[in-house]
Amino acid sequence: MSSGNGCKVNPCKECKRPKATPPKERRISKVEIDKLLQALYFDEDGGLTARKQTGYAFLLALETAMRQGEIWGLDWSDIDFTGRYLTLHDTKNGSSRHVPPIKQGDYIATGTSA
Repeated sequence: MSSGNGCKVNPCKECKRPKATPPKERRISKVEIDKLLQALYFDEDGGLTARKQTGYAFLLALETAMRQGEIWGLDWSDIDFTGRYLTLHDTKNGSSRHVPPIKQGDYIATGTSA
C-alpha cells in the first residue's frame, strides 16, 4: 500500500547486505618502521622539520594507537610529564580519556633518548 506518490513495492526488498570484511590482523614490521623513519629523515640533524614532525606523530600513533585527529589535536597542557600520560579531550566516542605511559615518550616529547 502506498501513500501519495510513493512506491507500491519496496525496490530494495530483494537486496542483500554485503558481507563484512574480516578485521586486519597485520602489524607493521620493524623493517617497515625503519624505512618510513629513514624516508622522513628522522635521525638526521637539521632542526624540527615537517617530515620529522610526521615521524614523531607516526611513532606516537604506533605506541598509543591514537588516531590522527587525536595526535594533531594535542597541546602541551595535555601532557602530564610527572604522571607520564596524555589526556585526550576529543575522542572518537566524544569522551575524554588518558593514554597510558609509552616506551618512547621521552624521545617523542623532547627529541632526546632517555
